[in-house]
Amino acid sequence: LEDACEHVPTVESSELNASQFVEQYMVPNQPVLIMGLTSGWRAQREWVSGASGDGEQAASGGETVGVPDVGGAMAEAFGGAEVLVVDCDAPLDTDLARVSMTFKDYAQWWTSRDGRRLYLKDWTFASDYPEYGAYDTPPHFADDWLNAYWDERSGEDSTTAAATDGDGEGEGDFEEPEVLKEAKKEEGDACAAPAPGVAAGVSDNGEG
Repeated sequence: LEDACEHVPTVESSELNASQFVEQYMVPNQPVLIMGLTSGWRAQREWVSGASGDGEQAASGGETVGVPDVGGAMAEAFGGAEVLVVDCDAPLDTDLARVSMTFKDYAQWWTSRDGRRLYLKDWTFASDYPEYGAYDTPPHFADDWLNAYWDERSGEDSTTAAATDGDGEGEGDFEEPEVLKEAKKEEGDACAAPAPGVAAGVSDNGEG
């Protein structure tokens, strides 16, 4: 796996716009590591130990640079939030294996690591803190193309809301590239084509 990762191309986000990402990597189904997408995020500035005010990670005393500050800054800001936590050592990941606790309690476990393996699951952070603005959805991933494509293939109306940014507002600036439209059209044509030797609307015995 490590050898394979060495061959994954790395691109700065400033040098790859959303349409280029779709055409060069998404449609051909090729991996890419996009750098710099989180550089302006509030979460990066405030949730990482040793992060300076401009978002650059810097050594600060004896702190470990780049480690999520769960037990400090995050617990102080969101300690009262009720979150669902899964015990990964439980036999099955079911609703019965999930418990509700405050984020402060989860943060205390994170800091102590008492031997249990706990996983904070399905926290609707943006709903709990709609004004916080922890992140902005990168334009490369702002278009909810996967759900729209699946709804189109399954013949159902899309129930997915328009893609939103960190403030809950629609992005509205992503136009589906022609290459993706063509790929979806070809897929649809292939699925709609009748089986070889059988005309559409005619049975095997020639009757309509």
